[in-house]
Amino acid sequence: KNLGKGAKKMPWEERKLKDLRRKFVQACSTEKISMSTLCKEYGISRKTGYKWLNRYQTGEQLEDHSRRPLSSPNKTPLELEALIIQTRLSHPTWGARKLLRLLQNQGYHSLPCASTVCNILKRNGLVSPRASAMHTPYKRFERKHPNELWQMDFKGDFVMENGKRCYPLTLLDDHSRYSLCISAQPNQQWPGVHHALQELFQIYGLPDVILSDNGPPWGNGHRGITKFELWMMKLNILPIHGRAMHPQTQGKEERFHRTLKEDLLLRSSISDLAHAQRLFDAYRQEYNSVRPHAALDMATPDEFYATSSRKLPFRLEVPAYPSSSITCRVNLKGYVVYKGISYYISENLAEHTLAIRELPDDCIQFCYGNFEVAKYDLVEHLLISHKISRLDTL
Repeated sequence: KNLGKGAKKMPWEERKLKDLRRKFVQACSTEKISMSTLCKEYGISRKTGYKWLNRYQTGEQLEDHSRRPLSSPNKTPLELEALIIQTRLSHPTWGARKLLRLLQNQGYHSLPCASTVCNILKRNGLVSPRASAMHTPYKRFERKHPNELWQMDFKGDFVMENGKRCYPLTLLDDHSRYSLCISAQPNQQWPGVHHALQELFQIYGLPDVILSDNGPPWGNGHRGITKFELWMMKLNILPIHGRAMHPQTQGKEERFHRTLKEDLLLRSSISDLAHAQRLFDAYRQEYNSVRPHAALDMATPDEFYATSSRKLPFRLEVPAYPSSSITCRVNLKGYVVYKGISYYISENLAEHTLAIRELPDDCIQFCYGNFEVAKYDLVEHLLISHKISRLDTL
C-alpha cells in the first residue's frame, strides 16, 4: 500500500496510486483513526500523510507535481538556439565545436558551451548515434612545420552528369592540414598529375617529402623508379610510400576525402570537369579559411600554413658527384654493369649517371644525386631494396 513519492511504480499503476491517496485522505477525514495508525497501515511516513491531507483539503490534485524547475535562468535563449540550428543546417557535417568557433568568428558573444550546443543538436534530431561514434577522438601525429611533408592521393572517382568520370587529385600539408590542391582529373595518369604538381610548386614552393600510396603513377612496386619518383629526386624532394594494405599511413588524406565526400560530393550534382573544378576551388577556400579544424584546436588551416622557402627551379641540374666516386651509366633497358655483373635499376633512369658504393655489410648501393635508388647483395647479386632514401653524404 505504500503511496509515497519514492515508491516504485509502473506507468500503468498511476491510477491505482491516485485512488490509494484518495482513500487515505478520506479515511483521515471520516474515520476516527489516528494519523500514526493510518500512515502505518498505508506504509508512509506521517510527514507524507499530512502532505497529502493538506493538498486534499486545499483542493489540489493528488498526482505527483512536476519536478521541472519553475524557472531556468541558464536555459539557452530561443533566438540563440535557432541561430545554432540554422548554422548547423548550413553546415550539416560540422560538430558543436566547429559551429561554436564559426559563430565566434562571426562576432557572436555569450554563446553556450560545446556540450550545450551538442545537446541542442541532438534534441532537434541533427546528430545521429552513428555520427557520434564515428567522431571519437584519436591520437594524432604530425610534422612540426609546414611543407615538411605533403600527403597526396586520388579521391575515389565518380560519374558526372555528362557520363564521364572525375578523379579528384588532392594534396594536404601534414602539419597544417592545409588543402593544397583538389584537381578535377579525367584519369589517374602521369601527364595530368605532372601538370597539376607543376602549378602547385609554382604557387607554394617545394616540400621536403611527399607521401603517396604504392600504386601508379606514384609507385611501381619492385619494378624500378617511376617518372614521378625521378622528377621528385631532381627537385630534391624525397618520395615515400605508405605500406601496402595500410591506408592509415595516409590518415589525414583519408579523413580529408571523407570530409570532401560528406560536405560536397554527396550534396552536389556535377555536370563536367570544369564545373567540378569550380566547386572544388570554392570548397578549398571554405576548408582552409572558414571551417574550424578540430586537430588545430578549432583554428583554420591557413592560420598554420606558410609557403615553402624552396622555390621551383627554372632548370633541373644534372647531379654532380665527387671526383672520388665510382660512377656508371644506366643503359636503355634500365641496367648498369659493375665488375662484370648486370644490376637492374629502372628504364626511367636510362642514360642517367649513378654513383656506386660498396658497403661494409657486403651490399652495393646505387645512388642518383643524394638519393639511394637501389641496394643489392654484393655476394649473391640479389635485390635488397628499390626503396628511395635520402643520403646525408655521398
